[in-house]
Amino acid sequence: MENQKNQNSIEKLHREIKKIKNQNKILSFSLFIIVISFFAYSFSTNPEAKFSSIRVKNIIVEDGMGKDRIIIASDFSKTKSRIRKDSLGGVLVLDENGHDQVLLGHSRTAQFNGKKIIRTQNEKPYGLYINDENGDERGGITYYNKRKIAVLGLDNSTGEGVHLLASEKGFNNFSTGILVQKTGGNGSLFAGETTDGKMMLSLNANKNTTNFYADKSSSAIEYKDLKTDSIKQILKIYK
Repeated sequence: MENQKNQNSIEKLHREIKKIKNQNKILSFSLFIIVISFFAYSFSTNPEAKFSSIRVKNIIVEDGMGKDRIIIASDFSKTKSRIRKDSLGGVLVLDENGHDQVLLGHSRTAQFNGKKIIRTQNEKPYGLYINDENGDERGGITYYNKRKIAVLGLDNSTGEGVHLLASEKGFNNFSTGILVQKTGGNGSLFAGETTDGKMMLSLNANKNTTNFYADKSSSAIEYKDLKTDSIKQILKIYK
C-alpha cells in the first residue's frame, strides 16, 4: 500500500512538473510576442526612431551563394572569400570571384599584374581605390599623411598612367601639377610647379629631356646633354 502511495505521488509530481514546463513555454512565447510587438509599434509610430550608436567588429554582406561581397572591417585579411590576404581596412567591395574591386580606407599595398606591391613602408595612406576584373589597381585618390602628398591617379595595364599631385614637401622635385607617364615607363610629361618655385613643362622620352620653365626673374628652355648627362640651356630670358 505504501509503495502504491509513493508511486501515485511520483506520477502526480511528474504531472505538475510537465504542467509548469508548459506554462513556462507559454509565458516565454508570450514575452517574445510582447517584445516584438513593442519594437514593431515603436518603429511604426515613430519611423524616425534612431539608435544612438551601433558597435560591431565587422559587417559582412554576402550574396545568394554565401560569398563575401561587401566588408566593413579594420582588417580584411581573414575574410573567407577574398583572394588577397594582405591587411587592409575600411570598406571593401569584392566581385563574385573574390577580387578586390573598390576600397575606401587605408592601403599600404596594391596589386599589379596579379602580384602584391608595397605602396609605402612607413605609413598607411588613406583613400579610394578602384581595381579591374583581375583585382589589379587602375586608379584612386590617396593621401600620404607623413609625406604630405595628395594624389589622384589613373593606371593602365602597363603601370602608372596619369597623376594629379599636390605636395607640401615635394615629390621627385615636383610640388603641384600633372604627371603623364609614357606607356611602357620610358618617358613622361610634367606640367606644374617644382619645389624651387618654377612653373615647368618637362618632356622626357628615352632619356631625352626638354624643359620649358619660368620663375619670377626669368624664363628658359633647356635640354639634357646625353654625352655629359647634364642639363644645358638653349635660351634664357630675364625680366
